[in-house]
Amino acid sequence: TFFLEDVGVITSGALRLMFQEAGYPTVALALRDEKPEIREGILRKLPVAMREILQQELELAADDRHAMIEAKMRLLEIGRRLLAEGRIALPEAQAR
Repeated sequence: TFFLEDVGVITSGALRLMFQEAGYPTVALALRDEKPEIREGILRKLPVAMREILQQELELAADDRHAMIEAKMRLLEIGRRLLAEGRIALPEAQAR
């Protein structure tokens, strides 16, 4: 199983893969109402160019609660699929 908290503990490469699959607008909406420390932890793992794009998308993201929930569900769906396909992995300490 893959949870939203897992986004913050996966490797930088796995994070980039998830973001490429989901698209920046979806990721921005999913992270829009997360705690700032969670967002910052994720942003720190990204290459500079990706970080800047995501920060711009976060600024542009609408404050639409329904859209944010849908984006989180989409991001989790992608994470679960990539995990099941073996394309990403959770750190051993976090494995469920």
